[in-house]
Amino acid sequence: MTLREALGRLAAWRRRGTLEEELRADLDEHLALLARDFEATGLSPSDARAAARRQLGNLTSLREESRSYWGFPAVESVLRDLRYALRGLVRSPGFSLSVLLTLGLGIGANAALFGVLDRLMFRPFPLLHEPASVKRIYVQTTFNGRRNTNPVFPYRRYLDLVRDARSFSQVAAVSEWRLAVGVGDAVRVRKVAGVSASLFAFFDAPPALGRYFVADEDRVPRGDDVAVISHALWQSDPSPPSPPTSASGRAPITRGTTSGIGPRCSCASPPA
Repeated sequence: MTLREALGRLAAWRRRGTLEEELRADLDEHLALLARDFEATGLSPSDARAAARRQLGNLTSLREESRSYWGFPAVESVLRDLRYALRGLVRSPGFSLSVLLTLGLGIGANAALFGVLDRLMFRPFPLLHEPASVKRIYVQTTFNGRRNTNPVFPYRRYLDLVRDARSFSQVAAVSEWRLAVGVGDAVRVRKVAGVSASLFAFFDAPPALGRYFVADEDRVPRGDDVAVISHALWQSDPSPPSPPTSASGRAPITRGTTSGIGPRCSCASPPA
């Protein structure tokens, strides 16, 4: 549809009442002329009018075909369906209320489920550097002819991946638990993640305070007892551990100390 045709249809749609009257008058006049011609051949007035109707065709179809050029039939069809549906809902308020409640519950449940799935499976982690190029690795095994896909695999398999893989520019390991954190009466069960030092390079997120631990402190079989706590935990804990500081930014850390505070991020709930 060209712009000129669209404007013409819009102008005709605005005066569709007048056009309807003109169409009715034209069809009646044309029918009368045809009936007169048949009467001239010797037919009675009633037979002449019937013959004129047969020759002219279905008047309803002719009117519908003419109306299709006056506006936007698809839009008008949708509006007619909506008006019909609304009249039906007004006539049966109890049924209307049950339909609205059912739709509301269904849409709400689907929206909530999609929000959870989007956050857990589709949305990239906050502050992730180049999220399109970061992939999660799964290990697939076959036992008794059955193929199994495992999102979790032993740390030694991760070391094999670091040593032998050539398709990845960076590799990091993450494992999450819920553990008791604190001392004495201040102990709380919190979400804790064990990560490799290489994980921090995946994010455009320098620490708010202190520093992240490095590969020298992430040794096998046991590295230094260091941790990075989340910004949210640091703000909420009544006696949060403070990271050591130095002019160089690489303060020495002792066993069981906190090396840094994670960045502020309101879009995620980082582990402790």
